[in-house]
Amino acid sequence: MMSIYISWLSLIVSVFSVSIGQIRYKIFSQRKKFLFLFIAISGIGLAQITNYIALLSIDVGVVYMFMGINQVLVLLGSVYILKEEICQSQIIAIIIIISGIILYGSNYSF
Repeated sequence: MMSIYISWLSLIVSVFSVSIGQIRYKIFSQRKKFLFLFIAISGIGLAQITNYIALLSIDVGVVYMFMGINQVLVLLGSVYILKEEICQSQIIAIIIIISGIILYGSNYSF
């Protein structure tokens, strides 16, 4: 059986790699440089592998809930990297996502 620490590390890598992949894909759509497309596909591909590793030892509900952080990271990355503006509905969405993660996590025993 895989170590629980490796599974959690894989989940964290999965969250960040898919977020980076989505941001790089957005950059590719604007600039049409294939390096960004390669990074995007690699990030999303790595996320699938590490997500599978995480699922070997972590409950699917926890993994799925944790992947909600992707939306927050992509939004914050778009604001920071792409200099996009954030609107009130996006702030509300971030609050709802984080609240849901906290509520779900409070009922889960690690």
